[in-house]
Amino acid sequence: TAMPSSKILLSYNIPPERHEPYMRFMINQFIPALHTVGLMNIGVWQTVHGNYPARLLVFVADDEDTLENALDGDVWKKMEGELKPFITDYNCRVVAYEPGFQF
Repeated sequence: TAMPSSKILLSYNIPPERHEPYMRFMINQFIPALHTVGLMNIGVWQTVHGNYPARLLVFVADDEDTLENALDGDVWKKMEGELKPFITDYNCRVVAYEPGFQF
């Protein structure tokens, strides 16, 4: 398979009191729903020290069209909207793909 050309970086903080419902939502809804539109989760990073968002999620697609269509689609908009009440300091960026950690 070809290397992806882009990846989606989601960064945010999770207030402690929302952590359990957040985890249930991510495992049962968010990640499976994004998978149905061709977005694969390839990384979850947790920041322990430093002034950075606590959580960073990385998604890729097989090709640029799949990634763009997914971000323009109803599934993404619905899942992003449902994620936001669980988190703070949300940021979503599409960046050129490089192997390994990117922030």
